[in-house]
This record gives sequence, structure tokens and C-alpha cells, in this order.
Amino acid sequence: MKTCTRCGAAFDGEGEICPHCRRELDEVARWTPHPPAADALVSAAGAAPPPTRPAPAQAEADRQGEAPPVSEPGGDDDDPEGVSRRRFLTNTALTVGGVVGVGYLALGLRYLFPNVSAAATPLQDVGPVSAFPPMSPTLATIVQDGVQDGVYVVNLSNGSNPAPGQLLALDFHCTHLNCPVTWYPGVAGVGRYICPCHGSQFTIQGAHVAGPAPRPMFRHQVVIRNGRVLVGGIIS
Repeated sequence: MKTCTRCGAAFDGEGEICPHCRRELDEVARWTPHPPAADALVSAAGAAPPPTRPAPAQAEADRQGEAPPVSEPGGDDDDPEGVSRRRFLTNTALTVGGVVGVGYLALGLRYLFPNVSAAATPLQDVGPVSAFPPMSPTLATIVQDGVQDGVYVVNLSNGSNPAPGQLLALDFHCTHLNCPVTWYPGVAGVGRYICPCHGSQFTIQGAHVAGPAPRPMFRHQVVIRNGRVLVGGIIS
């Protein structure tokens, strides 16, 4: 038999206190709060911080029931280097496009408005006046800018002695894309210069009457000297 160290009662069993006192102590311990264990303190230290007050944009969106504004990733403010690269590529593309556009513009102006200085091409003998029958355009050859070129010499008189203004020298290139035109005497009963590339048509005096050509045929300087026909550069 043992004597309980708490209440003094005799009891059989292990320990220093009787079973009655043990139950009392267990019940007291059950309802007594204990300090948190060390593991619990560590977990609490790693937990998420308490919520903070929402930003003004978020608060305004919450009041209106709308989603807050979202910044796009990779925007201008996020990547200044990316902004500079895009601006550089854009400026480069615009510069190259401008140069190409000016080149095409210059080429078009060369077709539409060639060098009209008569002095650019010296007068060249293309034959006697008798070699050019009335109302029948005749193709002659001249050298222009070091290159062999063609002109239609047109005698608008009724004989072999045309007066000033009755002899024309028309450049044989179409004013659309510079293709060489051909004289067809039977077209529309009066004849036409016709471009084989896109179908532009011109009268015997070079006036534009059909097709995509933007202007009449170009005229060369022409002079009659000592019964000979001399042709120079483009004048109109």
C-alpha cells in the first residue's frame, strides 16, 4: 500500500498520488491555457503579412465594381531600352521608305518632264526635206546623251516644201513608261501612233487620245537649213 502525497489516502498502484488526485490534476490541466510551442512561433513568423490598405486605383475600382487598371508587361515605362529600339527601327523604316519613294518620284518625273533644253542635244542632220513625204511620219535616228534615239519627222504640208511650223520632230517614246511607239496609218481613218506596251494612242501631231499616257508626245527642235532637216533636243 502507498500513501498519496497530495491527499494522504492509501492506494495501490504506481506513482506518488492516488488515482483520484491524478484525475483532478488532469482535469485542471485540460482547462488551463498553455504558451505556444516553439514550432508554432516559427510557423507564425513565416506566415503572410496582414493585409494592407488598397491602393487608390484599387479602392476606386472596388467602389465602382470594376476591375482595377492593369499595366501591360513590357510597356513603354517597363523597358526604356525596348522603347528606344522600337523608335530606332520605326525611324529607319521611314527613312528608307522616303528614299525609295523619292527615287521612284524622280524616275516618274524623268518620264514626264525630261530635259527640255534644246542645247543639250546639238542639231543633227537627218536627211533632205524630200525624204519626208506629206502626212506620213518617218522614223529618223539621232544621238541623244551618247545613245542612239529615234524621232518621227512629220511633214504637215501638202508638198516637199513645208513652211515653218509645218515640220515636226516627235520623240518616238510613249510618255507613259517610255516604250517606243509605232505609226499605224489606217487607224480611225487618219492614223495613230500606238504604244505596244499599254495601248496609249496619239494623233499624227502627237496629241494624246487614248490609253494611260499622261501627256502628249515630246517634241524635238527641228530646223530646215539649205534643204536639209536638222533635229535637236526635246523642247516641249
